[in-house]
Amino acid sequence: MDPFFAFAAEFWWLGPTVIAGGAASFAGIRYGRRQRARALEYAGAKHELAVARVRLFTARAQAKSAQATLLVAKSARQSGRGSVGEIEAARHAVGEAQRELRSAQTGLRGRRVQVKAAKALMRRMPRGDENLPLSRLVAEHDAVLSSWMAYETDPAKAIAFPTMSDARVPATAALLTAMDAARWLRPRPGKPTLTPEEFARYRTAVTELEAAFHTAEAAAWRAAGASGRPPGAASDGAHAPGVGSNVPPQLRGAWDDLVENARAAAVTAAAAATESARDAIWRAAKRNPRAEDVPPTPDSSPPPASAQPAPPESSAPPESSVPGSTPNDDPPAADKRKPIWPIPRRSSD
Repeated sequence: MDPFFAFAAEFWWLGPTVIAGGAASFAGIRYGRRQRARALEYAGAKHELAVARVRLFTARAQAKSAQATLLVAKSARQSGRGSVGEIEAARHAVGEAQRELRSAQTGLRGRRVQVKAAKALMRRMPRGDENLPLSRLVAEHDAVLSSWMAYETDPAKAIAFPTMSDARVPATAALLTAMDAARWLRPRPGKPTLTPEEFARYRTAVTELEAAFHTAEAAAWRAAGASGRPPGAASDGAHAPGVGSNVPPQLRGAWDDLVENARAAAVTAAAAATESARDAIWRAAKRNPRAEDVPPTPDSSPPPASAQPAPPESSAPPESSVPGSTPNDDPPAADKRKPIWPIPRRSSD
């Protein structure tokens, strides 16, 4: 028998074993990589917690050192070798160290809460690459860049808000600086993942970029509102000059809701007033009906012309002889009607 076939018959199990081992290794590596990607935010939060602890320890040491310097300055003053200025400087250093210590303590508590939140989010993170921490952070970075590019590429916004492109404005200069810092910390296309330290720095840069953009945008809106109605703004009453023209973009939605609620309340009040006036007129007309609206009764029918007595003769001249008068000058029918307003009061009986 051929030695090759003899070897294959004896060690045939080597092929499936190698294939199964390679597949298991590939699956394990891929699973571990995905788990690290899911836990990247949690790892970054733990790194920031460690940094906050180091800051707290350093602040405590500086506070104790400042207290010792103050005691030395007081001792030197009591022996006559020190001055009042040294004591005041030591007291100022003690105050600064205590403020830094309180800030470090508050920052440490915040980092602990952030670690708990990141851990809870990691456990309940939905599937999909777009839900990974790094993907969400890159999406937030792209959203800020898209909002800023709207002021650069839209001619109407570029004319209405020129300060968004003017680096001489302090808020815009801070925005450009934060944008450059976030750009350098953004992961490269050939490096799809980051270490916890890099992720923490990149997240801090994106957060600072968002804050700088909102500050620059609010400053641009204030500058545009100070010079009149911004071109390209909405033409409704909510954005008219002097009526919410200086409202920052963050509060624009709340301002529009307030205006709409005021309009709805005014319309409702006008409708209620109209309804009340109509009801009052109807009640007044019901109490005092007009003469022509009352149906005639049998007893009130006018007598025939032959039964009416002739008017007595008098020596007074006829009415036709009075200048400016005409015969049979009866008052108009409207004068015979009873007035509706004012509403007659009820009699005491």
